Amino acid sequence: MVEHKYSQVSLPRNLVDLIDKEIQDSKLGYRSRAEFVSDLIRKALLGKRS
Repeated sequence: MVEHKYSQVSLPRNLVDLIDKEIQDSKLGYRSRAEFVSDLIRKALLGKRS
């Protein structure tokens, strides 16, 4: 059986629209939804450890 490195998560459309707007308007340098969401989740999880 093949092990996949990635998984999908469903998000409400209005949240995806906000993410898209943030990526377009932001000067933070995110190139994709996946990059944006991964970074925020990582920061949130690491912040819980503090």
